[in-house]
Amino acid sequence: MSEGAIRAAVDIVIFTLREEVLRVLLIRRGAPPFTGKWAFPGGFDGVAESLDAAALRELEEETGVRDVYLEQLYSFGDPKRDTRGRVLSIRYFALLSSDNFRRKILKLEILQPLDARRRVGVQRPARLYKFSATEFEKLPGRGMVFPF
Repeated sequence: MSEGAIRAAVDIVIFTLREEVLRVLLIRRGAPPFTGKWAFPGGFDGVAESLDAAALRELEEETGVRDVYLEQLYSFGDPKRDTRGRVLSIRYFALLSSDNFRRKILKLEILQPLDARRRVGVQRPARLYKFSATEFEKLPGRGMVFPF
């Protein structure tokens, strides 16, 4: 980034409730700086796109989650907050139901259903899944990691 240039970036915080606990979707960064570190999905806006469009694009590119309503939450503008230069960061958020979130994750086809079910408590039995590393590796550049 050239000296004195100001860039805009978007970050997306996706919340869901699961087992009465508030959870958040994180990714592992696939590019410098901070490669391999936990982060919210996000990135720089395109020259010809709105901030809202950039947030929706970044969310889908990095997590596969789409068709979600995002709301602007806050803006961060400390001149020294990003090692790459002057970056204004606009944070978005959404709250997804765990069922909605589960459907979106299943569309990625990285979980294979098992015949077994988990039977704990009085709730209906939960279907169990096996993570497919092979299918996950086919998702180029998404770098998704599920913290829950």
